[in-house]
Amino acid sequence: MTPGLIEVNFVGNDRSIRTSDEPYVLENDRLARMAFGLPSLLREGPPLEIEGLRLPVPRIAGLLFEKLVTERRGRKGDRDLLVVLGLLVVATEPDLSEAVDELRGLPRELREAARSNLAILSPLEPVDGMPDPAANRRRVAELLGRVEAAAP
Repeated sequence: MTPGLIEVNFVGNDRSIRTSDEPYVLENDRLARMAFGLPSLLREGPPLEIEGLRLPVPRIAGLLFEKLVTERRGRKGDRDLLVVLGLLVVATEPDLSEAVDELRGLPRELREAARSNLAILSPLEPVDGMPDPAANRRRVAELLGRVEAAAP
């Protein structure tokens, strides 16, 4: 990261991608980007406007579950789970309800991955600059309870 620059992580999505091993490729004259994950879970939210620049951002609900169901390992996986925790900290009740509603429509293996990763989140060690898992265990437990109650 370069100080003063914004890293763009949400560049759009392809709703036809249904597994995390399919890449999403964005090609244009200035930027070629490949991403793995489930961008089909993302829905565009209200854009951020920063110094006259409008930036598309995803809705919290979709981003929350994209981070929870996409296979990640090691340090990157832990950091992505801490991003989930950050989303939980800022999420509103309507965001959480939307997330649980979206979860109901996911295939069983993705619902299981979300539950598993929520269970992993609570005992993670804190990382500087990220929300503390120990201080937010109640939030994680509440979402896990809602996810389990939503399971068909």
